[in-house]
Amino acid sequence: MKIKMIIALVLVLFAAASLLYTFTSDSDSRASESALQAENTDQIYAFYLHGNKRCQTCNTIETYSHEAILAKFGDNTESGELIWKTLNFEEPENEHYITEFELYAHSLVLVEFEGEQIKRYKNLEKVWELVGDQEAFYQYVQNETESFLEGI
Repeated sequence: MKIKMIIALVLVLFAAASLLYTFTSDSDSRASESALQAENTDQIYAFYLHGNKRCQTCNTIETYSHEAILAKFGDNTESGELIWKTLNFEEPENEHYITEFELYAHSLVLVEFEGEQIKRYKNLEKVWELVGDQEAFYQYVQNETESFLEGI
């Protein structure tokens, strides 16, 4: 009898934890999107956009991208001139990025907003080719980001 009670209690706790996680993660996503919309006033973003399924290469691209940007543009990120953001493009509030940035894979995209409108963007597609060479990857991301910040 006690074993049945313990199992029932564990199942109830598991169900409660699952519901709590579901409601908390959904509200975090909505809060994140609202915060992003509020921030989109004459800002430049480096977005790493990914889907629900992430392989080791995708995770490496995100890590290398973030490291490359921080290594050369740490002052720009601290000042707010350049904002790093990781987003899941498969979440309903982010699906519009698939068409806006013509995504066909997980991507690093530099975006300049003017108010809430996208002024210009650049998808750094070569990250997939360069992921096997960290130094070349960093150089590519840093050169492209520098050009983007200069408005070239």
